Amino acid sequence: MGARSTATVSAWETDTNRVPLDILERLDTLFAADGCLVDLVRAIRTPEGFSTPRLLWGHVFSRGPGWVWLRSTGGRQLNAYAYSGPIGIAINEDVDPQGVFISVAFMDPDWPAFVVLTEPGWVDFGRGTPPAWLDRPVKSHEGLRDTDLTRADQRVMSFYMQELRRRDQGDPATLRNRLRSMVDPARWDALEESYLGSAGRSVSTDGAVWATGPYPPRAPGELHLLHRRLREARGLSQAEAAASSTALLGTTAGTRPVSLHQVHNYEIGRASRIRYFPAILDRVYGAFGWTCYEEVAARRIGPRHFSVAFPKFWVGPVCITAVPVAADPLGGEIEFAWNRWKLVRELHPALTSFTFYCMPETWDLDVRVPPGWNIDAHMGQNPDALDANTGWVPVDEAASDEIFDEYVAGFLKVIGKTSDDLGRALGH
Repeated sequence: MGARSTATVSAWETDTNRVPLDILERLDTLFAADGCLVDLVRAIRTPEGFSTPRLLWGHVFSRGPGWVWLRSTGGRQLNAYAYSGPIGIAINEDVDPQGVFISVAFMDPDWPAFVVLTEPGWVDFGRGTPPAWLDRPVKSHEGLRDTDLTRADQRVMSFYMQELRRRDQGDPATLRNRLRSMVDPARWDALEESYLGSAGRSVSTDGAVWATGPYPPRAPGELHLLHRRLREARGLSQAEAAASSTALLGTTAGTRPVSLHQVHNYEIGRASRIRYFPAILDRVYGAFGWTCYEEVAARRIGPRHFSVAFPKFWVGPVCITAVPVAADPLGGEIEFAWNRWKLVRELHPALTSFTFYCMPETWDLDVRVPPGWNIDAHMGQNPDALDANTGWVPVDEAASDEIFDEYVAGFLKVIGKTSDDLGRALGH
């Protein structure tokens, strides 16, 4: 291949030799693809963008249909577990390099979606429904066809079961059979058996979940190169990356548009004056915290009480690290409260970093620590942090009602039932 001229590179960067994003979006609208066309095109070159495959991938869906695309590195057996909240899908497929899809009719934005591969590979997430002409194996929760509960979060499952019992107006002894009648009895029995046999074996454990794969890049030079590679893999020009960054930041007072030149200068290694720019680009390129680790100020509001206001644009992993301020700090419990959820975890000198996920429209994070500790907060993935995505419970009864109603409404869509059907099953 001959050398590319400066003019050729310039044309590529300014949209001359690529399908502009706005045209792609118009085509998506024309075919009523609900974002599927745009996201599939962006996903095709993920292996080129990230270059290094890994075991763990994540995403936060908006409400509505979505898909997950899993690919192995060598087009061989693909084994994985994909989950969001209390339910998952186990994948054990002999596939070619084009992989397998998971199609989901409803995704609750209260729960991030995760995919855990047994061998490093590639995973993408997108909107809409995968078209049949892709001719790919497709797993689905529809009718509970491929749903799996072998690694369900026990606390979350217990919460939903307790809420069903609390709302039931029939004979408690017949509740199981009444709920079972709403779905294929054979699927119910299989799910019940898998769940009862998996007690205490949720997919997230008290180990550092991200430490099993390659470590994210941290050096500024590495990030600049990676962000450029990801932008090109996503099919975006520098101008489109700038426009997408501006759209992500919104119209908050004092926010200036991100320019093509600022993206260009960042990619050639110059320091950026845009606050949190690596995290902004991470969001634009769908990297889910893999390409940034940005510190966010923690505000002290009491002797052992802190508040963290993550930027409104951020959706993805965050890390809270307890920092000792005494020579021999006391152990105890660290308490988190966020939106409608709360979590309590043990804290001691050998276990001080916790990672979980910032969701859309999030309030400030509330953190309480034992005496002798401060906290640091970051956006992005910390491979050495304890996975603290499980064990969250509603903060109060009002939150319990809201969470239950919202999740069950989506779940009823998956099994093709209505709230009236559930009401009848509960004796209302």
